[in-house]
Amino acid sequence: MRYFTSNTLLHETNDLLLACLSSISAIAQGTVKLHGTIQNPIGDSVKVKYSDLNIDYTPRTFGTKVAKDGSFSLEFPITKGYDYTTLRLEHGDQETDIIATTGADLTLKLDAKNFDSSIRYEGKGAEVANFTAKHLLAFGGLNSRIKYVQPLYKKDIADFEAGYKKLEDKEADFMKANGAELPPTFITYWDAHLKYAKYNDMLKYYYFHKMVLTGSFTITTVKSDFAIVADVPEDFNDKDLVLDDYQQYVDAIFYTKMKWSLDSVAEPKTQNGIDSFIATIAYEKLPPATAEFYFAYHLSRYCKQYTVADCERNLSDFKAHFPDSKYTPILEQKIAFKKSVSKGMPAFDFDIQMPEGKQMKLSDLKGKVVYLDFWASWCGPCRAEFPHAKEVHDHFKDRDVAFVYVSIDDDLDSWKKAIEKLGIEGIHVSSPGNWTSKVGMLYGVKSVPSYFLIDKNGNFAIDDAPRPSDTKNLTDQIENLLK
Repeated sequence: MRYFTSNTLLHETNDLLLACLSSISAIAQGTVKLHGTIQNPIGDSVKVKYSDLNIDYTPRTFGTKVAKDGSFSLEFPITKGYDYTTLRLEHGDQETDIIATTGADLTLKLDAKNFDSSIRYEGKGAEVANFTAKHLLAFGGLNSRIKYVQPLYKKDIADFEAGYKKLEDKEADFMKANGAELPPTFITYWDAHLKYAKYNDMLKYYYFHKMVLTGSFTITTVKSDFAIVADVPEDFNDKDLVLDDYQQYVDAIFYTKMKWSLDSVAEPKTQNGIDSFIATIAYEKLPPATAEFYFAYHLSRYCKQYTVADCERNLSDFKAHFPDSKYTPILEQKIAFKKSVSKGMPAFDFDIQMPEGKQMKLSDLKGKVVYLDFWASWCGPCRAEFPHAKEVHDHFKDRDVAFVYVSIDDDLDSWKKAIEKLGIEGIHVSSPGNWTSKVGMLYGVKSVPSYFLIDKNGNFAIDDAPRPSDTKNLTDQIENLLK
């Protein structure tokens, strides 16, 4: 875990802290140079992957060949000050996280036979990059905190907080042992990252506590479940918008803390995912750039669930509040894609090669209602839907309904094993690449599970297809299409 209190670390004065915070937001977009030599290479290339858009996940990959002597040279752009969340170096079947800032010029020394333990960096930005490598050995990947926190979700609030304090202390000890050469701007950045990561874990407690205890993704909450949320402060600062943890925190605190403050915790009626009560509070409490991000994020996130007319009306409201927003072109593109997958538009055709080798196209299923399910073997919510999917599948057995499951797994063995273990009946398609899956990108899939319902004529039948767990609704929709 990576949680500690900022005033216990390397900040010497409040003036230095303020200067560092200003520096974080002032770092401009730029490039990172990465070159070096790999001993005992296990692949012929080096790749860096990350996402550079925060309101609509868009993966980017930059790669280069590894020469026969193991040397390589790569340059890639980054759009944040310090980018750690999805900045991942891949070689062969191995990968490692990197933290790098704009302008870094890093020389990597690596023995692929001892991948994680041999990583060393030299050059501009090496202090931060080496901190990353050491942190990986001590804690696992930079996004691995769930494996430390998940066991704590089983505990009551007092034991959760006590266990969490031990993780904070471990992180603080690591920083004291390894942070002497780090630049103050990074210390401030890292400190803020840990703070908001902790807030997010506290905001998730009410849900994951019940989920872990019941073993179900579908839970019922009561007001007392939100008690820990009261301890999460409202800590909004536009300077922290470069942090993914801050962005997640802003979203989570309005959904949980503001919802918790209501007399009832029943699901509110929403428009673009934001209850009008919460929207009013958000405009009052959030500083300008954070508010702009928050509302753009929700418009993008919930666009799939609403009609084109609703999305266009919400975009018009967004433009009225933020007339010169940098997010507007992204949202316009999102709505344009929404139109292409809306009710009555032709579904996108693609090739199907099933596990047993049979080949066909989606268009070969014309004359049948098609329920299209994008999933991955590593996706817990996807797996939780399959018992319900079986119920729907059995209901329409021997009728003109095809259930097509598109896996975005990179690991084909995991895909095939999951099909067998979970007993998933239907037509199976492998489109590897995770978020760069060819079929997934064709259908604009930014998260899994994702669902589409296609009528007998090969057209999209509904703007937002129900999940299998919404069994009656999905069954009724399909029955209507069979008439």
